[in-house]
Amino acid sequence: DWIEAGIPQSPPQTTPLPEAPAGLQANWDSLSEKIFFPRCSVCHNPNGEAPWVDVSSRSGMAKTLIKHIDFKQPSKSKLVLRLLDKEEPMPPLPPYSNLPQLSDEEVKVVVR
Repeated sequence: DWIEAGIPQSPPQTTPLPEAPAGLQANWDSLSEKIFFPRCSVCHNPNGEAPWVDVSSRSGMAKTLIKHIDFKQPSKSKLVLRLLDKEEPMPPLPPYSNLPQLSDEEVKVVVR
């Protein structure tokens, strides 16, 4: 409809605008879908370069990642300190992965 109308400055009221994709949220579904499984599990899986922390499954995380979280003082957790470390940022992605470093916003959401 918008193109047929000659591409006016504003789309016609009858044309529904596409919904914006859901942003990253500090919950299991969002983080596992957008961070843990597609990015972290490249190395952090039972057969990966960093198998001591397994984020390839929820049960793997429950067994291994939990050891790196201080529930009394979360800001002092190994996981949080490692994610926020500017000298050795996590993840130190291997060059072959072609994955981008986590953005500051992504790190904030994971920490939250």
